[in-house]
Amino acid sequence: MSAPLSQTPVTVGIVGLGFMGRTHLDAYLRAAGDGLCRVVAVADQHVAARLADRAPKGNIAAADAPPPLPTDLKTFTDPAALLAETSIDLVSICTPTDTHVGLTLAALRAGKHVVVEKPVAVDPGDVYKVLCAEHSAKRVVMPAMVMRFWPGWAWLREQIRSKAFGKLTGLTLRRLGSMPGWSPEFYRDQARTGGALVDLHIHDADFVLWALGFPASVTTVGTLNHAVTTYRYEGELADTHVVAEGGWGQAPGSPFRMEYTAYFERATATFDLSRSPAVVVYRDGAAETPAMPTLSGYDQEVRHAIGAVRAFKAGASAPLTATVMDAMNVAALLQYERQSLETRGPVRVELLRSAPIFMDLQRTT
Repeated sequence: MSAPLSQTPVTVGIVGLGFMGRTHLDAYLRAAGDGLCRVVAVADQHVAARLADRAPKGNIAAADAPPPLPTDLKTFTDPAALLAETSIDLVSICTPTDTHVGLTLAALRAGKHVVVEKPVAVDPGDVYKVLCAEHSAKRVVMPAMVMRFWPGWAWLREQIRSKAFGKLTGLTLRRLGSMPGWSPEFYRDQARTGGALVDLHIHDADFVLWALGFPASVTTVGTLNHAVTTYRYEGELADTHVVAEGGWGQAPGSPFRMEYTAYFERATATFDLSRSPAVVVYRDGAAETPAMPTLSGYDQEVRHAIGAVRAFKAGASAPLTATVMDAMNVAALLQYERQSLETRGPVRVELLRSAPIFMDLQRTT
């Protein structure tokens, strides 16, 4: 007797085996080890070389050896061949930014569910195309906004929302590294990447939206490759300073820095990726280390997507922690930040849900 549909392992294909593609691959393989999915196929122009060199790379690479590959793994050099595989339920798209939309639309036309790496696109109008296609295809589409799953970040959002330490009075976010050494031609092309403002700082801009909502205005200084943004709020958060710095301004070989400091009325919460434990809370004259999930952000991210697909296959629904609408919101916010950078002054932020682009979607769905 076959397993209930909701318990049937989700079959997975991965398009793109650069740093992020191999990170996704390893996370799916660990989920497969727990019986949650089965990795069926991978596609990359240099697939043989990519699979031959799976040593951890990058700023946030896993320390453990990568899980073994399935003996029956199908390999393709053409993404279209992978998308034609009828046995695949879910596709992770981990290719350069300017290919995300086209591949996501092709995957949806092929009946696949999709996890698409961030940024979905530099232009929110391109993300809108995915939003429309998602509504038409009625498939799960999740942008890989991994900080929503990173240990210590979902926890921080909960402390902000619950006011467990009192009101948030300030938040500083920092994400700094050197320009990625992989795909150097791509990362040097700001028209394709949006610069570090879009490719790297997007994580903190997305967290600000997820935790606090749209700011009333933004002021961004610096360059596309190293910028600092101040987010101004109205109402209850009017006196709360929120600042995020992100960029590739560090010299090659410098350690990657991912940090936050959250100031509350009764405590200060800090995160430092280079520290263990990463999250430390200071209050009442003492330091505390709250319990955190043991799975990495990438592991939690892919398992969340797998769970959504399993629910879909069972005729149910599971709310996504990151949605295509979220991706369109953060793409719009980053455009406001770029406008501030170019005009060298504050820019008023208009809520995307009242913009014509969203109203058009409401009329067509």
